[in-house]
Amino acid sequence: MLLIFDKDMQTMVYSDEYRLLRGENDMQELQTLVLAQEDTFTTTGDLWGKGYVISGMISSDDNLRYLYLSTTQAFDDQCRDADQRLLLSVALICLICLMLASLLAAWVYRPIRKTVRLLSDMSMLTEWDRKEHMDEIEAIQRSIVQAKKQRDDMDEEIQERMVSLHNAQICALQTQINPHFLYNSLSIINWKALEADQEDISRITLSLSTFYRTALNKGKNILLVRDEIANIKAYLDIQLTMHDDSFDVIYDIDDSILKYETLNLILQPILENAIHHGIDLKQDGRGEIRISGKEDDKDIRFAVSDNGVGMTKEQAELILTADSKGYGVRNVNERIKLYYGAEYAVCIDSEVGRGTTVTIHFPKELHAEIKHS
Repeated sequence: MLLIFDKDMQTMVYSDEYRLLRGENDMQELQTLVLAQEDTFTTTGDLWGKGYVISGMISSDDNLRYLYLSTTQAFDDQCRDADQRLLLSVALICLICLMLASLLAAWVYRPIRKTVRLLSDMSMLTEWDRKEHMDEIEAIQRSIVQAKKQRDDMDEEIQERMVSLHNAQICALQTQINPHFLYNSLSIINWKALEADQEDISRITLSLSTFYRTALNKGKNILLVRDEIANIKAYLDIQLTMHDDSFDVIYDIDDSILKYETLNLILQPILENAIHHGIDLKQDGRGEIRISGKEDDKDIRFAVSDNGVGMTKEQAELILTADSKGYGVRNVNERIKLYYGAEYAVCIDSEVGRGTTVTIHFPKELHAEIKHS
């Protein structure tokens, strides 16, 4: 029910429900209740035998009083309807959010499911994930860790096989020569040379015997640095005889490194390369080869230097690759890296017209003969 009163509480406008009110007493109840309120109010009260919710205000523009009356029952019904509409709206919003969340989850989960299916097809899921109810993310994580471990194990196995292959190649080369027959033959040649007073032949024969003894090394891949030095001294003695002592050899080897172990035949190929591709091609001046062997806190370091024709940086880099025409220095580099690690690669420093220096280094390790002595 809508009512509009003037300042004297005389009715000016009313709705149809007002027609039901009878007599001045009916109006007197309403006027008494309204005049007891503030200018703007909402209250409840009993009027004409019913409970009402009454809202009112006085307009500051025309000083009229506006009232709205609603029975308590009607007000409760409206509130109940509003609550139902609110609950329905909330339920509808929740349903929409649930549908959107399901669609989003399906969109996000699709690539994860494909990845898990792919891992399952590739037999990369662990036994735990196959038997138990899996957490897909954890299953992928475990599969990645497992794949990383398998790759590391495979790399280690390949490394070991390559080392074994190189050792087998060296052993195969060594077994092609019957050492006893060779030593006996050289011994006879040496005896005959001494009998004929041919000291040069005897010296070369002894050098050749020393060279093969240290090169074959009883089929072993490791020997003392002392024996490796004996090997290159015997080799260079033979080369000096072949070259009529046309070049000089300077040794700068610390005695302190002789007790350590080394791979066999790592210096001879470097010296052979220095002679054939450096000294032999030198056209002016006397050739010189310098071999140095030193130690630091952790490593043994060898350097072989010559004053031959040298080479360009590109040529030096090519020597250590598969495109190299020669095999000796490249083989030394591969053997050292396989046995000690890639950080121990051979280093070649050369300059055209000035010569070449080849450096190798490897960890200090006492030979087994020294450890047990």
